[in-house]
Amino acid sequence: GFALFLSQSQPSDTSLTSSLSGRANFRARGTSLRPILAKRSPPSAAAAAAGAAAGAPSVTLYQFQTCPFCSKVRTYLDYKKIPFEVVEVNPVTKSEIKWSDTYKKVPIAKINGEQINESANIIRHVADIIGDGQAKDNSVKEWSEWLDMKLVKTLPPNIYRTPGEALEATGVIAKTGNYDLFQKITSEYLGAAAMFFISKKMRDKYGITEGQEREALYAEVGKWVDGLGDKQFMGGNQPNMADLEVFGVLESVAGMSTSNDMLQNTKISSW
Repeated sequence: GFALFLSQSQPSDTSLTSSLSGRANFRARGTSLRPILAKRSPPSAAAAAAGAAAGAPSVTLYQFQTCPFCSKVRTYLDYKKIPFEVVEVNPVTKSEIKWSDTYKKVPIAKINGEQINESANIIRHVADIIGDGQAKDNSVKEWSEWLDMKLVKTLPPNIYRTPGEALEATGVIAKTGNYDLFQKITSEYLGAAAMFFISKKMRDKYGITEGQEREALYAEVGKWVDGLGDKQFMGGNQPNMADLEVFGVLESVAGMSTSNDMLQNTKISSW
C-alpha cells in the first residue's frame, strides 16, 4: 500500500489529450473552493440537522490530511455542501480505524452508518444518494481513471523525494491531528523516514526514472491542461466531478515544494 496514501485497484490506461490554447487552471475559476478545504471541526448539530432535512447523507471521513484520495473526497463533499465529520488517522498507529476489521487504509467513510472504502466508492456512493449522475458520464469516468492510475502515482515519489520534502509532508500530518507530543513526534519523524524509502520503491514500481520525478508529474499535469483547452472547466461552464477530483488531488500538496515547483514549471496556474 501507500502507507500515507491509499492503494487502490487501477483501471486500464486511457489516452486523454487534445489541443492546448492559452494558460489553463486545474481549479474551478471564479469559485472559492480552497477556503472551504481548510481544516474543519465536526459539523454542528444544526448543520447536521439541516443536511439530514435536505436529504444529505450522514458522513464521517477517516483520513490523512495530505492524502490525495482523501482530499478529493473532501472536495466533492464540500462542493456539494454536504456536512461531514473528519477523523484524522494517526499514520503510525492507525488506532482510529482499528474498528475496521479487514480494511486498514484511508479514506474510509461511514455513510449513514455503512462503511465504504476507497475514494471512488465513497464519492459515487454519495452521488447516488443525492442524485448526482455524473459518475456515469464517459468523459468523467475516463478522467477519473487517469487521475487514479496516472497523476496520483506521480505524487508520492515527489512529495517524499528528499528527506526534507518527506519531513515537510509528514509535518503537515502531525499538525492536523489531535495527537499527544509523543504521537506527533512519531508521526512526523518516523513517518518521514519510512515514506522516504517507500517512495523509492513506488517510483520504481510505477516506472518513473530516478531523478525524473518532477518531469513525470509535469507530463501528467500537461494532459489535464491539454484536455481543458479553452474551457473554463472540464464540465464546461460549471465544474463536473472530474474537475472536483483533480482539484482535490492537487490541493493535497498545496504549499509544499512539489506544488510550488509544479506551478512554476507547468501551465497549471495558481489558485
